[in-house]
Amino acid sequence: MYIYLVRHAEAVSKDVDPMRPLSKRGVEQAKKTGRFLKNMGIGVSSILHSGKKRAEETASLIASEIKHSFPLEKREGLSPDDPVDGIMRELETRETDCL
Repeated sequence: MYIYLVRHAEAVSKDVDPMRPLSKRGVEQAKKTGRFLKNMGIGVSSILHSGKKRAEETASLIASEIKHSFPLEKREGLSPDDPVDGIMRELETRETDCL
């Protein structure tokens, strides 16, 4: 199994929008990442995200580029300051590649 770690694309500042959605540049970055993964022949069976707006948008845009056929999965333990133990235990039980 392979796990591909992708950080969210560029988001607007808190001053512009406290929810910090992706900027126009961030939307293009996420699409470009998805195209790269597709062109490299990298397939995944799931895409996990933290639930933050910018992370969910990045995951969604990547998924649309790789033509996914599965739901995106919000997971606890993926925010920057979260302990990694819980998500590591979950990932250790997976048999298929995920992003």
